[in-house]
Amino acid sequence: MLTRMQPNRLAIIGIVLLSPAIAYFINYVSEAAFILRMFWLGGPEGSEMLGNLVSALLLPQIAASLILIPGVLLCRHVIHKHGYNPPWFHRTLRFYCVILIVMLPLYSVVGVVLALLTRAPPMAPART
Repeated sequence: MLTRMQPNRLAIIGIVLLSPAIAYFINYVSEAAFILRMFWLGGPEGSEMLGNLVSALLLPQIAASLILIPGVLLCRHVIHKHGYNPPWFHRTLRFYCVILIVMLPLYSVVGVVLALLTRAPPMAPART
């Protein structure tokens, strides 16, 4: 099925499958701000509370990373099998790569995979 579709449509589908990363980034920033504020104003009194905070930050990242895997695989298919890497696709993957690398620790793995995909230079625009 993937070989019958045009690469530009596959690229758009891959970008749409990666779009939850924006919501994950917003959620990550708000959670990190809450945890920092908690420690700044008099942090948790026990290591148990600290463990709960860390697990509350890491467990959603595991689930969200699994949600992003189909988008990463589809983008990889588009770049490597079809050789399709126009500038708009390249820039969008770079954007997702940066916001995922910023979100330590588990999202960074997905971000590094996207960084490896965007190592190839973008395609030159078609001349008419």
